[in-house]
Amino acid sequence: MQTPLLPAQNMAFIGRCFNLLIWFLVSIYVIVPLIVYLYPGILTSVVFFNLYYCPHFSRNFSDFEHYGLSPNSTRNFYLANSLGHKLGVWQLESEPCSTQTEFEAKLLDGRPVLLYYHGNALNRGGHHMVDLYKRLLKENDVHILALDYRGYGDSEGLLETEIDAVDDAEVLFNYVTKSGVKRLYLWGHSLGTGVVSHLAKRLSDSGRLNPIAGLVLESPFNNIRDGVRMHHFSLPYRLLPYFEPVFVDGVGKCGIRFDSDRNLARLSSPVPVLIIHAQDDRVVPIELGRQLRDYLNTARGGADISAVRFLELPANKGYKHTRAVDAPEVYVEFQRLIETTRASLVKNPEMRLTKLLTVASFAFCLASLCQCRYTPDWASLDSRPLPAWYDQSKIGIFIHWGVFSVPSYHSEWFWWDWQGTDKQKDVVNFMKQNYPPGFTYADFAPKFKATFFNPDQWAELFDSAGAKYVVFTSKHHEGYCNWDTAYSFNWNSKQVGPNRDLVADLAAAIRKRPGLRFGLYHSLYEWFNPLYQNDQRSQFKTRDFVLSKTMPELYELVNRFKPDVVWSDGDWDAPAEYWNSTGFLAWLYNDSPVNDSVVTNDRWGKGVMCNHGGYYTCQDRYNPGILQPHKWENCMTLDKQSWGYRRDARLADYLTPQELLSTLATTISCGGNLLVNVGPTADGTIDPVMEERLRQLGSWLRTNGEAVYNSTPWSRQNDTATSGVWYTQRAGSVYAFLLTWPANDRLLLGSVAMATNVTLLGHPKRPAFSATPKGLSVALPSLDGTGLRWAWVLRLDGVKPPKSAERPRIFEPMPNREFDRL
Repeated sequence: MQTPLLPAQNMAFIGRCFNLLIWFLVSIYVIVPLIVYLYPGILTSVVFFNLYYCPHFSRNFSDFEHYGLSPNSTRNFYLANSLGHKLGVWQLESEPCSTQTEFEAKLLDGRPVLLYYHGNALNRGGHHMVDLYKRLLKENDVHILALDYRGYGDSEGLLETEIDAVDDAEVLFNYVTKSGVKRLYLWGHSLGTGVVSHLAKRLSDSGRLNPIAGLVLESPFNNIRDGVRMHHFSLPYRLLPYFEPVFVDGVGKCGIRFDSDRNLARLSSPVPVLIIHAQDDRVVPIELGRQLRDYLNTARGGADISAVRFLELPANKGYKHTRAVDAPEVYVEFQRLIETTRASLVKNPEMRLTKLLTVASFAFCLASLCQCRYTPDWASLDSRPLPAWYDQSKIGIFIHWGVFSVPSYHSEWFWWDWQGTDKQKDVVNFMKQNYPPGFTYADFAPKFKATFFNPDQWAELFDSAGAKYVVFTSKHHEGYCNWDTAYSFNWNSKQVGPNRDLVADLAAAIRKRPGLRFGLYHSLYEWFNPLYQNDQRSQFKTRDFVLSKTMPELYELVNRFKPDVVWSDGDWDAPAEYWNSTGFLAWLYNDSPVNDSVVTNDRWGKGVMCNHGGYYTCQDRYNPGILQPHKWENCMTLDKQSWGYRRDARLADYLTPQELLSTLATTISCGGNLLVNVGPTADGTIDPVMEERLRQLGSWLRTNGEAVYNSTPWSRQNDTATSGVWYTQRAGSVYAFLLTWPANDRLLLGSVAMATNVTLLGHPKRPAFSATPKGLSVALPSLDGTGLRWAWVLRLDGVKPPKSAERPRIFEPMPNREFDRL
């Protein structure tokens, strides 16, 4: 029987364990970073995973049977790089060959040739790679050549920089093209995707890109810096202050960048790209593949945007980082790439792209039986019919919520009014009187807790209000993102403040309600983002902010949350060409997951508002009072002074129910939709006054909704004899909105000559009516005991307008309209 430890022995044992723990933590968090800081070259070995080179441990790469390959259709040979290092290469064929000459002749038989570049582990004989070769030979009938960089497999030398890897990759490309091959595909896996992207950029710069028919990037990162940030080995260090300068910047100091996003965006012609990524990849998280896709979509824009395809493999299949080989859809997509580009090989790369897009567009048209795809110009984009659901809905809810909800003073433009170029004295004084010196706007973010945010309660309220769609502020001009985004580090709701994805939570709750659609507001610009400010100083000749921040966010929002409304804002300083608005909209209408249902507004660049886009907003709180030739929206606020919540708002600052219903009637009678804004508190609650207004609106609509939903403007928008009467029509009936109850219960409708039936909606008694020379005279029943209030609606059947009534005037949009700040 073991003798129990004495108390002193127990303490000594605990002390030793504690000392070991301290030494372990010191080693991990002090010694290792210090060594890396002093000797950053160590990171080279970490990236290339080649701390040592032992070629004698490598198997015989000519022993094909060991790898499960056919010795009659596989060739092992060697090429020399510029330093004379021997690089091992495999050539794999689907048919037997007996001599080197036969193998080389096979490459010229017209079938596509695939050059494979592996990642930083294993070599050309790795298990998953061999499985991939076999499936490609069987499913896609291609020639395959796989190379080991120096220091991998039986290749001599050692990789020390990114350039070394690209130099070796180019050796194989030169060998194949000098053999006469005219059609190549480059396939990279993991780190190999960085090699492939850099090689393509080098070939583009030297005018040798023409043979490259397509790129396949399996488990890619967008750039090595983000790859380091997201790698699971970096998890213990990510939140430490020295993580960026020591580890992230340290890799760059070693001459390793692998800027795949920038390299591919700057090709002389946009080669088609197939990105393959598994959702459960823990080595290179799928977020990096999505960022690469979004960056390329933003940078390319226009019609060639469809040349970037993204195959997302489901997590429940267990493909992870290396087993995409097991996914049948990989070979289907690769064959699609081959077939799409088969007829596009011509000497001029620009002609090749043109033919590619022509074939792709033709195929799309046949598949969808439509006339054509939308091209990235306003003439084409403006020709897209507005999805019918939007006009039928009539009423939506707008939500302004962000860090500005914490100070909740003045308006949602609080930061700008405090520290922008147009400071507001009352805001500056508010900060001096209530916050200590040195307090920054970023210090408000941790106080944005959303403690009582219940998205299901919000959804119930909006549904009860009679709204048919909800537009939520994903990001306002302050730049704070209300979702878990890869493009706003430590300035989003997942990492600071609520510690939750607010967009995802609300989207899920809204979609539980069958009658509600979900949309997103997104500000193109950010007041104080240095990238935007630099672009602004260049007079928008540079586009770094667009390429790396705002447009990737939009692609991420659409692909992830699939909104039915994309409500753009913050566009007014720069032209649409800077934002690449037409390129984004072409993708949104053609290839996005919501291409059939999505609606957009008109805020896509300086001079665009009220002239181009989906529906027009023209200005905040836009309500022209006359019929418009284009579908429009009146975005307005319950708080007359602010879109965001204000703690000091008084009851008189809120619209009354009568004012809200008056705005609704005047809006829809002229063809508009009403977007009613609420500003929640920082805690995530909706002010009781705002909630009351919404529920009052809903109760009124339950009685009078037939005059609103699915209605269209009548031939007369308002009455010629009685003010405060507005008209809509639906299913053969005309509806008259009475914003003021007439004196003596007598109403004269000058725009109506005759009707066969008149009904006061929600009232048990039918009004008496008669035709007069001045119009239809209606004797209204008493409202006592009915509960009808605020505004009233008459349904008129069998209506005939008077012959002398004027036709409605048509509003012509005017340029450079002033607008309120939103």
